Amino acid sequence: MKRYPGHLPRRLVLALTVVVIPLVAAIALQVYEAINRPRALALDRAWIAHTFQVIDTAERLRSTAQNAERQQRGYLLTGAAAYLDAYRAQANSCRVLLGRLRELTADNPEQQRRWPALEIALDEWLAERQNTVEAYDKGGFNAAQQLIRSRAGIDTLRHVGSLLDAAVSNERALLS
Repeated sequence: MKRYPGHLPRRLVLALTVVVIPLVAAIALQVYEAINRPRALALDRAWIAHTFQVIDTAERLRSTAQNAERQQRGYLLTGAAAYLDAYRAQANSCRVLLGRLRELTADNPEQQRRWPALEIALDEWLAERQNTVEAYDKGGFNAAQQLIRSRAGIDTLRHVGSLLDAAVSNERALLS
């Protein structure tokens, strides 16, 4: 093998090429991951936070509906206007929270298919509550009690709860 001043032997150049090219590729891959991994992790964190936001909103809707029912009962038992005002505020909050769920899950077709059924169930439940309040206002405690007895065994809030359970279950599945 003939050497020229300033030139490396061909075998050495080939050996360096075999070592240097994979090394440069590995360094480039590490640089790429160092740049992109934080973005991907931030995106993952954002989706996880979003999922928890949906779960929280669904649970707040359930809790708000239960609180509205308690306030309505308080009104039926005492006739105190403060209970009626609190019931109405809670009932309005239920609709707002359902709207918020729709917004939060706009990108989830499965959840979007669930919301019309939830809206119908929530409307039925709220209509029952309102009918009972109107019966109380027109005919007193006995009229409200009679209406409640006629619906014994019908629990529309349970249906609202089961739809919310399905929504929360779907979101928890997304976390895993």
